[in-house]
Amino acid sequence: MEPPIIGIESFFFSVLLSIILVIYAIMFLPIVRYSFKIKTKNRWNSLTVIILLIVIATFIGLPLSATIFYLFAPLNYYAIVVAGSLLVFFFIFATISKSSSHEDDFNKKLSNGINNKLEKSILDTYNFTPAQEMKRKMIHLFSIFYLAAWTLEPLIFFGVSILYNLSMNTTTKESYINAQSLFEYENFEILLMNGLIIQFFMFICIFFGIANMEIMRLRFKKKDYLFRKTMQTTRRPTEINDISASILLILGLTMSALILTYNAENRIEGIYAHMGVISISVLSDMFAALIGRKWGKHKWPIVKGKSYEGSLAGFLVGFFSALIFVGWVLALIGALIFLITDIVLAKVKISDNASNPILLAITFKILIQFVDPMIYTLPFIKIW
Repeated sequence: MEPPIIGIESFFFSVLLSIILVIYAIMFLPIVRYSFKIKTKNRWNSLTVIILLIVIATFIGLPLSATIFYLFAPLNYYAIVVAGSLLVFFFIFATISKSSSHEDDFNKKLSNGINNKLEKSILDTYNFTPAQEMKRKMIHLFSIFYLAAWTLEPLIFFGVSILYNLSMNTTTKESYINAQSLFEYENFEILLMNGLIIQFFMFICIFFGIANMEIMRLRFKKKDYLFRKTMQTTRRPTEINDISASILLILGLTMSALILTYNAENRIEGIYAHMGVISISVLSDMFAALIGRKWGKHKWPIVKGKSYEGSLAGFLVGFFSALIFVGWVLALIGALIFLITDIVLAKVKISDNASNPILLAITFKILIQFVDPMIYTLPFIKIW
């Protein structure tokens, strides 16, 4: 008996989603071109966004095997629906909103008195209060809720499967039984893998939302857009003419998922490792910034904007948050990688929001080839 082949429906949706991501990369091109023209501090971050988008689009558009894509139907279909809906919504909102100069006025206020020859780590603290830093990191903290994809997976996947079958008029008794079987503990590995895809779907959809806001902010400055005030109050001076770090974090975590779980080999271990990547990337950076801004009195000599107190807080939080997912060995290595990207690589022109999860993913991908994991019966608890 010949193995099944990928249906035309799944092929069409995956390729179309890949094309949509490339279109977003093209829409970001004028922003990147302008940032290089005026030589902004974050111009390489903006270029990184385009590169990551093209790489992710390539992975999504290529079949994972002879029978399935990485983001399979119907989730690739719903990702396209979300992209189209958000695009139409933002277009209508921009069309009916009144033109204003709020964006330019705020940017002038944010950049007032700044010496652009200062180091980026110092420049980011100018005209940017600890209260704004707290609000900015709280937005980043929402990334930790991506871990809820595995907790809510049975309910989400059950609902998506039934809704899609109903919309396509193909609902059968078997489809209900297959969806309900996801709740059974015997299918725990299926739950983990489907939870991964639910999370990947969340990455893509949230990217579409933030990308639309960034395009409106940077290319149509006279137009109003959703969450404008929130975007303004959480923006650092170095992001006035560049793509924000929020997109880099989402794309970095998306790339991390692909690195650790794209191949079938060690995919379950890769899923747990990816949970550790999320924990370290989000929580270490958050606590390092908040503790450093509030209580950081002793500065690193090699990076003037970083403190010993902030780095220590980030290291400890990263270690203990990842410990539950990957055990003490990888948690320790992951926390050390955070220190390297936060301190040693601070002068590198690529944001740690992208470099940290990608470096963690590459390191974990190599190490899980040599470490035999033991997974206890409790979900998410893993000891190496």
